[in-house]
Order: sequence, then structure tokens, then C-alpha cells
Amino acid sequence: TYCCFMTLSAVSATLPMKEPRLTEEQGREQLAAFAKTWRTKAEWEARARNIRESILREAKLTPLPSRCGLKPIIWGKQERKGNTIENVAFESLPGFFVTGNLYRSTESKGPRAGVLCPHGHGPRARFNEATQSRSATLARMGAIAFAYDMVGIGDSTQLVHTNAYGVTLQLWNSIRALDFITSLPEVDSTRLGCTGESGGGTQTFLLAAVDNRLAVSVPVVMVSAHFFGGCRCESGLPIHHSDTHDTDNAEIAALFAPKPQ
Repeated sequence: TYCCFMTLSAVSATLPMKEPRLTEEQGREQLAAFAKTWRTKAEWEARARNIRESILREAKLTPLPSRCGLKPIIWGKQERKGNTIENVAFESLPGFFVTGNLYRSTESKGPRAGVLCPHGHGPRARFNEATQSRSATLARMGAIAFAYDMVGIGDSTQLVHTNAYGVTLQLWNSIRALDFITSLPEVDSTRLGCTGESGGGTQTFLLAAVDNRLAVSVPVVMVSAHFFGGCRCESGLPIHHSDTHDTDNAEIAALFAPKPQ
């Protein structure tokens, strides 16, 4: 699988990106049409199952890759008021690294919630002030927070961010980020959350749609019925439309029901 993903980067320029938006009126009409496809809980669950399976298939994650050893590297601890920050790198695929920062409380003991904090396309990426503040605040509240890089941004330098398979890699990296945070002995695997904004919001609701380990999902900004993201890492593959499904970000977010979002 690793070799396959690496060779895909060579053909990224040949794959067109899906138009990332409808008009607002088209979005409203489409959402209303989706609502007419089910009337009962069983019908909704069947639709939700098909959307989940279609997302994974169109993201080239059917079947899921084998989970390699994470081989985590954690170093460079910094002490802050009420929390620590450590640098992290681990393998999501053999030889392919996820990079980020781990935020922990200096006071909380015992089992703690684990929260993933994917960042958006804004300036400074995971080093954006808001991302750092959110992660540190979660740590001071008692959680363990992991802010990790988008593919090709920050310390993730093995591929460019415009790779045609950004959706594939970032969704898989998020799944493996859950593997990483639950591998920490102080994390309570029944209390897992994910929150991010913009492109990090996309990563949040996609992860919530396909990985049932999350207990809470907080996607910000990107839950839209007419906008699908302007980057290959959000709409570069047909995860919203195929021969077997038609959906939007609002409905993908709804797949997390009835858990809190």
C-alpha cells in the first residue's frame, strides 16, 4: 500500500478536481431531495451505511490498509503554564510519517480524554495561534490533545499538499492518529474527540463518519450543503458523488448521529 500511495503522487497533475461548490439555492434543493429518500430510522441507517462505504471506496480506502507499527517518536518537551508540549512523529504507513504536537496537562492524573486537533488551511497551519490555544486549553482542562499536520504542510514534507490523493492520506492519517492517541496509557479510549476548523473541520467530520471510536465530534466552518472545500484534500476525489451515492458535507456530518456534535 505504501508503494502504491507514493507512486500516486507522480500522476497528481493528471487528475482533475471536482467542482467544490454549488449555489446556495442548489444546496438547499439538494438537501431537500436527500431528505425525501428516507422516512424511518431503518431507511436512514441504510442510507448512512451506503454513504460511509462510498466515502471509503472513493477515497481508495476499501479495503483499509494494513495497520503497520506506529513506531512513535516523542521528543523536545516544553513546559508551559498548566501544560506541556512535545513533538511527535509516527508512521501511518511504513516509512510515511504523521507529524504534530502532543499537549498534556501538568496536573491531571489518571485516565483522560483524548482529543485530535486537525488544522485548516489558514496561516501557520498547526502553529496557528488559535490551534495552539485550543490544544493547550484542552490539555489544561484535563484532556490529552494531539495537533497534527496536514499532508505536505508543516513538518509533513514527504509529499506536496496538492497531491491528488490528499483525501486518502489525510483520512488514513486521522484514523492512525486515533490509534496513536489511544496507545498512550493515560488516555481513556471511551472518551475520544476530534475538532478542527476549515480543512480541519472536513477532516473531523470525515473521521467521525467512518471511525466509530469517536465519542464527540466538533467540526467547525465546513459543514455546508453547497460547499465541498476548495482543496484536493477535501474534494479532490469523488467522496461526495459516485454511481452509488450522492451527498454533501452536511449529510456526512449527520452520519455521526446520535452522538454529540
